[in-house]
Amino acid sequence: MSGQPSKLALAINRAISSYKAGELGEAEQICQKIIAKKSNFFDAHHVLGVVQASLGKNDQALSSYNRALAVLPNHVDTLSNRGNVLKELRRLDEALASYDRALAVKPDHAGALNNRGVTLLAMGRFEDALASFDRALAAQPTFIDAVCNRGNALNSLGRYDEAVAAYDRALAMQPNSVAALCNRGNTLREMRRYDDAIASYSRAIAVQPTLAEAMSNRAIALAQINRYD
Repeated sequence: MSGQPSKLALAINRAISSYKAGELGEAEQICQKIIAKKSNFFDAHHVLGVVQASLGKNDQALSSYNRALAVLPNHVDTLSNRGNVLKELRRLDEALASYDRALAVKPDHAGALNNRGVTLLAMGRFEDALASFDRALAAQPTFIDAVCNRGNALNSLGRYDEAVAAYDRALAMQPNSVAALCNRGNTLREMRRYDDAIASYSRAIAVQPTLAEAMSNRAIALAQINRYD
């Protein structure tokens, strides 16, 4: 009996190593074998959920996270990850509730706050989304995803100058962020600053030459200043 936990611990470590190496199928199989031996092993259910979410198996990932939470109901990262798969499944009210459960345990969990904000954006609750991103950045000021998403919320609210400032803040942290460059271009186009928008899209394309969104939006901006060729 004394050797069993050690063997399971070694097995879950192999699953984690396989996941980090990109060997997702192997990681999934290892977790499933562990669960077959010990059905209430929290780590196996949690890691299995992470792996299944990475494989796009969101329904299965949700089931794995639910099983993990049956063992440890207040595990913050599992609650946050559960919110992520619910968000991907477009079950937005349930996603929001899962993030709120995580934040009831750890109010400054930056990842949950950021993804909660993304969910609120998708629900059209732009002011609430902005507040969630501000809380994420109060907890982790260099969280670039939250900075970019804060810009998206400001853009949705029509606060374009502040949105551009948020994207510029993100680019000061990571000059090659295509998300910040593209969204900055979109906001500048809303402001009818077409030359600046084109420059922002061009920077994004220089970083990622196959970025269709940036090429399409750059073309729209060029057409708006009659540069049809």
